[in-house]
Amino acid sequence: GVETHVIEFAPMLMAEQLDQMGGEQLRRKIESMGVRVHTSKNTQEIVQQGNEARKTMRFADGSELEVDFIVFSTGIRPRDKLATQCGLAVAQRGGIVINDTCQTSDPDIYAIGECASWNNRVYGLVAPGYKMAQVAVDHILGSENAFEGADLSAKLKLL
Repeated sequence: GVETHVIEFAPMLMAEQLDQMGGEQLRRKIESMGVRVHTSKNTQEIVQQGNEARKTMRFADGSELEVDFIVFSTGIRPRDKLATQCGLAVAQRGGIVINDTCQTSDPDIYAIGECASWNNRVYGLVAPGYKMAQVAVDHILGSENAFEGADLSAKLKLL
């Protein structure tokens, strides 16, 4: 088999989607599959050579990990560049600012899903996007329906 490591910047896996207990359970499950998990790791550079491997990853805490192969999974980042160029309000951590009816700072423009920031939160799950879509459509059709947040439970499938 291949020695496999997961390197995570956050203090726990899936920090935006899981609570502390869920993150710990996920870590235990992944480690039981033979995968080494490293949390709170900030990769500073990847050097093209290593003593026993092809590359060396260097972290902010001074530690290193020699690897032969790297796969990046960078998470969800709202794509709000067009909104910014159009003068729409964008949250400090990214995402087009929306109100409870999913309207942006221009009331004729709506935003939903992973590009939208509601109460300074960008949801990294599909279910809130569906809920936002329903609220936006209802509002356009004259309903008083409002987005009040979403169920953040996540369903994970591990091999």
